[in-house]
Amino acid sequence: MFTFGRQRVLHKCLKILRLTIVDFSSLPDIKKLNLVRTVEKSIDNNTSIFIESPIHVKVQPIDVNDLKAHNKLTMTLYSQGKDTNDFQLKQTSKRLELLNKNTSPDRNDVCLIQVPYKLKVQVTTSDEASVHLSNLEAEEFVIKTQKGAVNVGNLKADNIKVETASGDVETVGRLQATNIELKTGLNGGIKCNNIMAINFNVVSHGGHITVKSCYSDKSHFTTLMGNIKLDHMHRSVKIDVIQKGHLRMTGFTGNLEASLKSGDVFMHASQLTDKSSIFIHEKGTVELLMPNIVQNLPTINLIAEKIKVEESILKLGRFMDDSTSKRFRYEKDPQHELNVVCKNGSIDIKETDLPFFV
Repeated sequence: MFTFGRQRVLHKCLKILRLTIVDFSSLPDIKKLNLVRTVEKSIDNNTSIFIESPIHVKVQPIDVNDLKAHNKLTMTLYSQGKDTNDFQLKQTSKRLELLNKNTSPDRNDVCLIQVPYKLKVQVTTSDEASVHLSNLEAEEFVIKTQKGAVNVGNLKADNIKVETASGDVETVGRLQATNIELKTGLNGGIKCNNIMAINFNVVSHGGHITVKSCYSDKSHFTTLMGNIKLDHMHRSVKIDVIQKGHLRMTGFTGNLEASLKSGDVFMHASQLTDKSSIFIHEKGTVELLMPNIVQNLPTINLIAEKIKVEESILKLGRFMDDSTSKRFRYEKDPQHELNVVCKNGSIDIKETDLPFFV
C-alpha cells in the first residue's frame, strides 16, 4: 500500500498467469508523465498483495522472459510536474510505503505495479482513482473503487469481485472464474466482453449493463433502473429490473427467468429450456424472434392486452376466454415451457431467418 497525501500500504503476497499487455485507453498516458520513483522488492510467490491507493493503479505481470524476475515485485510511480524530492519511501520486510510530503494526489498520478504471474491481488482506491488489472491468474482478485473506473482483462481465478460506488466497470478479453461478481452504484455502467464462470452476478443502480458473450452456468443481472443488453447468452439466466429498464437479448439459448417492473423486452432466441418466464408487472412489450419456430418454440402460455403470434403457431394453439386480458396457449413437449405475462402491454412472437451465432 502507498500514500500520497494519505497513506497506502503494500502488504504480503500469493500466485501467477500470462502476458498480453492490454491497452487501457482511460488510463493517463504514462509516456507523457514523469517517472518519479521505482521500487523493487523480492516476494514470496505463495503470498498475497494488498494495495490501497488514492491514485490510479495498474497491475500487470512482470516480463515472463526475465528469469530473474519470477519472485520480483516492481512498483513505478509516474506523475506530472512533480519533483522526486516530494516523495519518501519507507520499507520493512512486510510493507512498502510511499509518502507524498508536499502535495495532494494529482489526477494524472499513476502507480504501475508489475507482479509475478500467479499472485493473489486486492486493490482499493479512493476518490476518482481507477484500477486497471490484466493478464494474471490467482485464487482471488478483489477490486474496490469510489468514483474510479475499473478495467480488468484476461484474468483466471476462483473468485473475481469488482465493486465501485459510482465508477464504470469494463472487462476486456476473457474473465474465467468459478464466481464472478461485478457491482456498481449510481449511474456507473458495466460492460463485459467474454465471461466463463459457474456463477456470474452483475448489479447496477442506474447504469446500463452490456455483455458480449457469456458461458456461465448461472447468470444473474439486477438493475434498479438501467437497461440490459445481453448477446450470446447460454444456460441459466435470471433478470431483475426493479423499477424501469429495457431488456434486449440476442443469440440466447437456455433457461430464462426475467422480471421487470416496467420496460420492454426484445429477445432473439434459438432455444428456451425448462420453465422459462418473462413477467412485466406494470407496462411494457415483449417481442420474441425465433428461427424454425414450429420446431424450436416450446409450450407457451401468454397473457397480455394484445397478443400477436406467428401464423404457423397460431394454427396450432388457441386463445382462451378471459374478462380482463387475452390468453393464448400453444402446447408441445411439457418438459420445456415459456410463460409470458404482460397484462398492460403487448406480446409479439414471430419467426425470423436471422442467423444464430454461438
